[in-house]
Amino acid sequence: MAAGAILGAVGGNYAQKTYYDKPQAAQQIYVRLGSGVLVAITQPPNPNLFQGQKVYVEGSGSEARVVPKS
Repeated sequence: MAAGAILGAVGGNYAQKTYYDKPQAAQQIYVRLGSGVLVAITQPPNPNLFQGQKVYVEGSGSEARVVPKS
């Protein structure tokens, strides 16, 4: 059991250094909802979005994403 815990800690440390410590490309999008509330969402870049476009906000919290409205 101790060996498993040590291997898990080493594996987690490796994963953090190789993936999470590297900068990730992102875009911050501000959306004014129909209620007038302004929402800021940071997500991976989406070249199909442009200023003034009608969009949907899918999800909530840290899982929220902005997608173009069809």
